[in-house]
Amino acid sequence: MIIDLTMSTKANLLRQKLKEFFVRMFIRNRPQDLSATRSENSYFRDYSLNKLQGLAEGNINFTIEMLQIFLQNADKDISELKASCLYNNWERVGTLAHKLIPACEYLQLDKLARFLKDIEINSNNVQDRIKLVQLVDHACDTYSQIRPMIIIDLHKLKKDKVLGNY
Repeated sequence: MIIDLTMSTKANLLRQKLKEFFVRMFIRNRPQDLSATRSENSYFRDYSLNKLQGLAEGNINFTIEMLQIFLQNADKDISELKASCLYNNWERVGTLAHKLIPACEYLQLDKLARFLKDIEINSNNVQDRIKLVQLVDHACDTYSQIRPMIIIDLHKLKKDKVLGNY
């Protein structure tokens, strides 16, 4: 019994040290300048609001609304994409990938759009299911990496709107 408590205490201590380490790493590596962070990280090199803001023609409300809609729909569609892949519903996988591509292109999410295009193409011919599953995993991972940056930009736009900086 004492051994179990000692092991449990050691495990808790290790968990706490890991938690402290990751919190320190997050604080130290927190993006202060989003453009610098994007250029250093391959996931974010392709992401830009320029095309969307050009379409919005300076209308901050439009840009905010489009980002909110994108996040809401992409969250749902990416989740459904994973589920459809798990249930071998390849037609639905292709449909969801096709649906996500235009929105990704407006946000210049080139890497994610490429994965989605490959998924759409490969979903029609599911002979290589392993490749298709890997593509879905890559697309989901890429989205989970870029999503926080979109949220940060959305909050920044909302703040700019309130402060009248736009």
